[in-house]
Amino acid sequence: MQIIMQKVGLITMYIQKSKIFSLGIQIIAGFIFVSAFGCLLHFFFEWTSENHIIAAFSPVNESPWEHLKLVYYPILFFLIIQLIYLKNKRTSIPNLIWFTALSALLAMLLTTVIYYTYIGITGKNTEWFNIAIFFISVCSAYIFNYNMIKSRTSKIHYSSLCGILIFIVLGAALITFTYFPPHIPWFADPVSGSFGLE
Repeated sequence: MQIIMQKVGLITMYIQKSKIFSLGIQIIAGFIFVSAFGCLLHFFFEWTSENHIIAAFSPVNESPWEHLKLVYYPILFFLIIQLIYLKNKRTSIPNLIWFTALSALLAMLLTTVIYYTYIGITGKNTEWFNIAIFFISVCSAYIFNYNMIKSRTSKIHYSSLCGILIFIVLGAALITFTYFPPHIPWFADPVSGSFGLE
């Protein structure tokens, strides 16, 4: 029994002292996670027989607005995973929540701007390019996140609170406008012309 306890203790010490993944590795992991999870999230609403609770987290139609969920939620979920990992390693990254919130906002803005620029120039809604927009936006968001974290190593006062507020506002908007969408083109399904859960 004593031998077993000693081995368990050694394993625990090894885990605690094991090398922390560098910021670059964490950023790459974030890009991969968000890309994969975002692609799967696109189908959750359909896979759950159009469950109205899942609708808050998964696109309910093909509108540009609904597809912002594909970048927002995966980025938020990976941030939570990252914070748990860093806490277990007894370390932290200054301003991580703040810069990740800005990254999520950037990804959402890029998705919208590139989509409408492309549509305005070509007059076409091409599926493969919509997928490319998703990856471009996620990649840009994590490059921005990496550069901001590397450039500001000192703690910004109230940065975590501000980041949390951004996530709350964005999340509240995504959920609210799923069930009560404004009747403007940003919220309209380009195929069916429907809004939200209609």
